[in-house]
Amino acid sequence: MDRFNLRKTVQLLIRDQCPQDVRVCVAAGDIERDVWSGITRFGWRTKAGIETGYPLMELMRQLSSAEQSVVITGHSCDGHFCLSKRGMIHSRHTKESFQAFRSAYFSKKQTERGMLHQLSHSHGMTYVGPYWERTFFDLFAESS
Repeated sequence: MDRFNLRKTVQLLIRDQCPQDVRVCVAAGDIERDVWSGITRFGWRTKAGIETGYPLMELMRQLSSAEQSVVITGHSCDGHFCLSKRGMIHSRHTKESFQAFRSAYFSKKQTERGMLHQLSHSHGMTYVGPYWERTFFDLFAESS
């Protein structure tokens, strides 16, 4: 795990990017152990996977220790309203292109969504992502 040298990286980011009067709470756990757990247990394979996975892992740990049993997020709400850069450029012109964008967006595999499911389940919590429910998708089926 030495090749990642994550602790030093986190310390440098905190030192270089935060004002002196800001207190930063870094996880009490072992960063290297947690990241290695993410790689081996949850299949994090990219830098982006680690950068998004580790904070979510810590969030789930904190929620679990606060005895929360359900995690509800607004993950992917932008897909319903075509708010991404790609959607705004290519799919906002007609109702048909807007609906085609939404259909494509919600038919692809979302690695972040899977990560949220895995992490919440590993801490004994239920993950709820209402924007991925078919009824919510159908609610905006005639929108433009």
